[in-house]
Amino acid sequence: CYFGYNASGGPVGVGEAVGVSMRASLVAVAMLVLLASLALYGTDPNFNLTV
Repeated sequence: CYFGYNASGGPVGVGEAVGVSMRASLVAVAMLVLLASLALYGTDPNFNLTV
């Protein structure tokens, strides 16, 4: 929401704000998934999901 509220420059500014917001959201979700998988499964290279 931060990027959308602070958009300036008309439609072009809104488009750029949407792009920045989407990139930030995707990176945040990817990092959250990475941390959650490390917390749940650890760093064991011999982890077998079909046990």
